[in-house]
Amino acid sequence: MLTSNNDRFVPVTYEDFLTTCNRHKPNDKIGKWLDYLQERYIVEA
Repeated sequence: MLTSNNDRFVPVTYEDFLTTCNRHKPNDKIGKWLDYLQERYIVEA
């Protein structure tokens, strides 16, 4: 993931990536897809 301030790669987890994508989603259809990915691939304890 690139940061806008330094244009360099930073480490990011899938959890953080999906959260960020959800924050910047362009529409509800994408939001539903992100919800699916969260439920399907992220294990919560």
